[in-house]
Amino acid sequence: MTGWIHAFDQVQRALGTDDTGPVEIWPEESRPDGRVSMRYACGTILKLDMPEDKGPRMGGIFFGKNGKIEINRNRLASNPPELVQGAPPPADKSEYASVSREHIGNWVHCMRTRERTVTSATVGHRSTTICHLINICRELGRKLRWNPVKEEFIGDEEANKPRSRPRREGYKLPVV
Repeated sequence: MTGWIHAFDQVQRALGTDDTGPVEIWPEESRPDGRVSMRYACGTILKLDMPEDKGPRMGGIFFGKNGKIEINRNRLASNPPELVQGAPPPADKSEYASVSREHIGNWVHCMRTRERTVTSATVGHRSTTICHLINICRELGRKLRWNPVKEEFIGDEEANKPRSRPRREGYKLPVV
């Protein structure tokens, strides 16, 4: 599941929740790769629901009262079209080329200049956390409540257990 981080960072940024995460997560199916839904504190529901033949791979579809918007790497579409009017066009039309070039180029530039990257480490951390939450939810097969500030499941030691593991001698994490 953690290979999906780049889909979730787009969604997190679009929702304006790049420094937080869902507060509830539940399985919609009891399969290792089954659909999962999440609710954010603001009430937004995020559904991991991607039939092979529909929807953007590694992106998202946003439904609102004025229509829908689809994001997927170098693709942006909406119905009605006016919802994305004025959005910058992709650098090229290939699925990955410009995204990779610009993403890596920004990273190298920021290492050289000490500037902040376009996507912060916080966005990466929170997006990765969503992947782990989905894995734990699927494994346990039940609804979970998550505290994104404390980064722990609420009142659920079984769910909290896989958040960490015993470290080998010499590889222990520092106490903060």
